Amino acid sequence: MCTGACTLVPIPTDPELDPVAAPLIERSDPEMAGDFNLLVEQPDPYAAIIAQNFDELRFLFEGNARQLQLSNFGSQQIRYPQFRPGAQLRSTGSASLTINVSQSLYDGGAASAQQYSGQTAAIAREIENLAELTDEVAEDINFYLDYHRNLKTISILREFSRELEDLLDLANTRRSGGIGRANEVSLFEFQLAEVQTDIAIAQSSAELALARLSNLDAQLLQIPPRDLNLLQDRIPLSVMEALAERENQRSALEVARSNARPQVTAVASAGFDPATGLPTDNLGIDVSVNDPITIGGNTNLRIAEEDLRLAELQLEDAKQDAQLRIRQILQEVNALQAQQVRAGALASQARNRLAGFEDLFLAGEANITDAVSLIDTVQATTESQIDLEFQLKEAQLELARLSGSLIPAFE
Repeated sequence: MCTGACTLVPIPTDPELDPVAAPLIERSDPEMAGDFNLLVEQPDPYAAIIAQNFDELRFLFEGNARQLQLSNFGSQQIRYPQFRPGAQLRSTGSASLTINVSQSLYDGGAASAQQYSGQTAAIAREIENLAELTDEVAEDINFYLDYHRNLKTISILREFSRELEDLLDLANTRRSGGIGRANEVSLFEFQLAEVQTDIAIAQSSAELALARLSNLDAQLLQIPPRDLNLLQDRIPLSVMEALAERENQRSALEVARSNARPQVTAVASAGFDPATGLPTDNLGIDVSVNDPITIGGNTNLRIAEEDLRLAELQLEDAKQDAQLRIRQILQEVNALQAQQVRAGALASQARNRLAGFEDLFLAGEANITDAVSLIDTVQATTESQIDLEFQLKEAQLELARLSGSLIPAFE
């Protein structure tokens, strides 16, 4: 999906490749492993929705990569010699030019700590971008599901409308034959008007959902939504965010520790008189040791240690919360699948009864109450079947969103 100049900071998958980010590779309790990972193959509306949102947010990932490069460059500067030219003009009218060269001999781990901090911040931003993109994609897929839910509802309601029109014709025939009740025709007309109103509402809802998907190819819009194929072994997004925050606090602690250590710097200076070309008396080499002295202990260090402890507790809470929520959704998926089977059986039975009802109604062996009751049953069971079908898809979508597996790849 990422082409051209799009360069991303990858979330690592191998601790050996990126030791700094290794903690982000931790896997949660194996019992948490649910059916997570969304596979996407083209052509596919889901893939198109993902790509559409990815293009809109691509600048975030490109900016993140540039920030990481700048951060790494800045953290390395302390290890390079620093040159400081200068000039002096004396009251006697003479002048001298000087140059100072300083080189860090021991920085107390400051450069490594700053680089570590830059990398953890980049990973945190990447996960934040991932969460934002996931929410955008989930919202659009919900519109896509809603669009198809309404299309299916419209199709079913139009079928009911035709059946009601047939029954209305039969009611008129019964009335002409003197075997029907006086209110049969008006009752069927009322039910037919209700169905027409429901069709108009569903059409309006479909148009609203379609407006949000205006950038999606029209041919893709006609593909019915499929179930989300979910696999295992993805860290939930909330856990990834908590892991990133813990690493941010670890890097902050390393920075605080490096600031509390002594630093050793060598400074060489040289000067010459531009008038004579001779060296001046400010030639020398100095070695300085900067050892921070704190009163009452290093408060910043203690604060950083406490922040890390809290981040580790929040990480454990995030793991437990994700485990509970994902298990709840998996249970919901299983329950919806069972309900969907039962609803399908009930809808089929009701339709079979309706198929042979017209002859009974025309012959006077069934009355208007039977007709209304049966039509209501068919409509209710069919709409329930549709609702359960899309509730199941929405539950699978929520599972994919929570698990971070809705976006298949960032390579």
